[in-house]
Order: sequence, then C-alpha cells, then structure tokens
Amino acid sequence: MKKLEKEGGYKISENQSQKIADKLSTALAKLDSEYLKEYSSVISADIQKEIIDKSTVTSNIFGGVYIRESNLDRVADNLSEKRLAASDKYQIDIINGKLNVKKDSEIAIKLSELSLEKANSSNYNMKLMSNQDLAHIRKENPAQFDKVVFGKDTVVINPKEVIESVIDQAVDKLKTKNGIKLSPQKESHLRDKFKKELTPALSKLDPEYLKEQSGRISSDIQKELYKNKSIGYFFGKEFSVAKKNLAKISDSITTKNQQSSNQFEVSKVENLKSEGKQTNTQLEQGLKELAVKKAEEYVFKAKDMTPEKFLEMRKENPARFDKIVLGVGKKQDIIVTSKDVSISALVEKAKSISSRISNNTKSSQIIHLPSGREEGVIDLLHNLIF
Repeated sequence: MKKLEKEGGYKISENQSQKIADKLSTALAKLDSEYLKEYSSVISADIQKEIIDKSTVTSNIFGGVYIRESNLDRVADNLSEKRLAASDKYQIDIINGKLNVKKDSEIAIKLSELSLEKANSSNYNMKLMSNQDLAHIRKENPAQFDKVVFGKDTVVINPKEVIESVIDQAVDKLKTKNGIKLSPQKESHLRDKFKKELTPALSKLDPEYLKEQSGRISSDIQKELYKNKSIGYFFGKEFSVAKKNLAKISDSITTKNQQSSNQFEVSKVENLKSEGKQTNTQLEQGLKELAVKKAEEYVFKAKDMTPEKFLEMRKENPARFDKIVLGVGKKQDIIVTSKDVSISALVEKAKSISSRISNNTKSSQIIHLPSGREEGVIDLLHNLIF
C-alpha cells in the first residue's frame, strides 16, 4: 500500500485498511495455525491477487483505492473455500501419523483423558445461560441432570419404551376405531415398520412430554396412518402405509409437537430452579460436576475414533488435543488462535521482505499484479495491522 501511495499517487483510508484486515483475519482464523505458518507465502500470493484484482481505483475525491464490502466478502469466502479443506487434510495427516501406530484401546484412554481435562477446565456463567440452555443440557439425561445439579431424584424414563408404547397404541386404535383387520404376521410387520420410520421424529420430543401426551399423540398418529393408507386397501388388500407417507406423518408429528415439547422442557427447568433455590454459584458448580461425571462415564468406541472425529476434537483446542492425545507440545504451551499466529507470521515476513508492486497509472480502473509476486500482500497486511 505504501508503494501504491508513493508511486501511483493513490491513498487508502485507515478505515478501509482496518476493514480489509478484519475481514481477512476472520477468514484466516478458520485455518490451522501450523498450516498457515508452513504455507504463508502461497496463501499471501492468493490474498494479494484477490485483493488487487477486486480493488477499484476511484477518483481522488474518494481517497484513492477502495474495495467494496461485497468484494471483500468474496475475497474472504474464496480464501476459506480454497484453503479450508487443505488445512483440514494437513491436520488429519498429522493426527494419523501420530495415532496410526497406537492401538484403539490406547487411543480410547487418551480420549478419555482429553474429555476429562475438558470437563475439569469448563466454566459456566449462569448470567449468560438461559433456561433454554439448561433444558438443552438436561435433555441428554434428565435424571442425572436433576440429581447432580439440583440434588433431586427423578424417575428414570426409557425413551425407547415410551416411543414404542405410543406407536403400539396408535396401531391398537387403528383396529378398534377404524375397524382395520390384520393378520398376525401383517400386524407384526406394520408395528415394526411404523416404529422404524416414526421413531426418529418421536425421539426429538422430550420423553416425559411424550409419556404425558401419549394418548393424544397416539390418536393423532392413528388418524394420520388411516388418512395416508395405501390405495390397495380399497381393492381388498391388507392395510398398509407407504414409506413416503410415513415420512409425511413424521413431519406432522414434529410440526404439531416440537414447540410444545421444548416449552415443556423449559418449564421443568423453571420448576427445578424454583423448588431448589440454588444460587448461581451453586448451579455453576453443579453443571461442572455434571460435565465431569459425563466424561468419567463415557466409553470411547470405534465410531468415535475416525479422522473426522479426531479433527473435530482437535479444532476445539489444538494445544490440548496435541498434548494429551498426540503427546506433543509442552504442558505450559500457551493456546493461541489461528488468527494470532497467521497475522504475526505475515507481519514478520512483511518486516523482512521488500514490497514490490508494479507501476499503475491513475487511469486504470483495476490494479493487476503480475503472477507470482507475493510481497505486495505481505506489505499490505503489514500496513493494515500497524
């Protein structure tokens, strides 16, 4: 940018510089810091070309170089789209290189250590948590949540049993209310089919809500099943419902009940808070204890040990994952963000490399940078940061 101002007679406002820096920093922060360090020159060249190609030279009245917000968004999006997959592969290769020599049982132990460390370092702030947030945490295991966080014993409800009961009631009502006659084999087949297709939708509902509303919901399902029966039933064939129609019924279950179920969960939390009268500090401690208990109880299996799962875990906190699971790094390592690393690395390069930008005439509407000239973007980022 300094070269542009000096040789081309153009200026870039401080506000514009900050906009560019903020936008690119957000995109760079999505990439792994080590990947950014290793490929900083290549990435710099990409950024340089994108910014220069999308920069318009306005009249001197408007202060010189100007990059529209929409173009800045495109530069950031292109950077993320082009580099994110490569950054992920870079991390997966490192993870595989370290873990391929270990047994699954050894990895499972390390993952348990990671999970426990994460739970022990977790912090909750009740001032920032809504009842909806608490309801979401409670949903995973209501009885455990109530006991650990509120010290209240709750009857354990088996969701699978409740769901199957609701569907069985619906089939029973088809027989009694709609007069559907089924052979034992057909009835058994339909019950299994309906449970398989409708369980995902019913699983989204709170088990306590589902049990409380089982009569109404089973009647709704019965009516929908009869309404969506196969056309062959009118020609003497046994009662059946096509898979595509069961999908419609699933959507109907969600539409009619999900909001009420969510509100039911929030109401349960409100009642627990009202009855328990814990302070925010006590609730925060209870939530931490719950997180630790879950971590202690969870057993990692083969499905948890895929490259994609490892990558997801590492992205949460690379330094912690590398130290505990991969066995690299130091205990006292400071955990820094990709944004910090990427910007500092580019700044250091900016200090050591001279910027060269080809001469441009004032009449040019677009500034084009010759291929392979990466120093310009480094100088650009250096100027944006300082």
